[in-house]
Amino acid sequence: MGTLGRPDPSTAEVESGMQTEDRTNEEAASAPPKPRRRLLRVVRWTFFGLVSVVVVAVAISTTVHWWQTPRDKQAIEQLIGPEHRYVEVDGHRMSVAVQGSGPRTIVLMPGLATPEPILGFAPLAERLAGQNTVVTVEPFGLGLSGGTDAPRTSEAIVDETRAALRELGLDGPYVLMPHSISGLYAMWWVTHHPDEVSAVVGLDDERFTADGAQSSRCRETPTPATV
Repeated sequence: MGTLGRPDPSTAEVESGMQTEDRTNEEAASAPPKPRRRLLRVVRWTFFGLVSVVVVAVAISTTVHWWQTPRDKQAIEQLIGPEHRYVEVDGHRMSVAVQGSGPRTIVLMPGLATPEPILGFAPLAERLAGQNTVVTVEPFGLGLSGGTDAPRTSEAIVDETRAALRELGLDGPYVLMPHSISGLYAMWWVTHHPDEVSAVVGLDDERFTADGAQSSRCRETPTPATV
């Protein structure tokens, strides 16, 4: 103790040094070992690197898709030829192809996952167009058709297809040729609008393979021997 009750400077320095040393020892004890810190640093930078790669890849893919899609559509339209056209249905553009001019109208109905129905049906449509009027309809969300917020129910899809045919000036009765899930749409059509359908010719369709179709009371119309 210094003069007049003041602390001895040397004693205060010693105590301060001891406290600093204690804090340093505590920090050293709480800090992770150096190898562990290096590992955490490597993991952190690796994670940030992978995230950056994913973000850049998504940005590049989006840009390419935005730039390429209109050009792909133009190429497909040129490939289809003059048979291709657009009709307006519920305020949206629907892509269709009309081939031939025969007295019987055949409506080709694609499956759910057919990316380009007109191109996919082209060989069949070309052969049928010799004696018939063949219409390939690309439902909203497929091919060159636009999108829609309407629910994708059988009723909505059938009504949209019927509206497209009316826009084309083609009246029934129609010969429906559904593929895959479109078999269910064809059955909805023939059940609710029987006067518009003369026959249903399935192309590996879902009419008799889906439980819903087996349990539904759908009336089938006679199928012509030759189409």
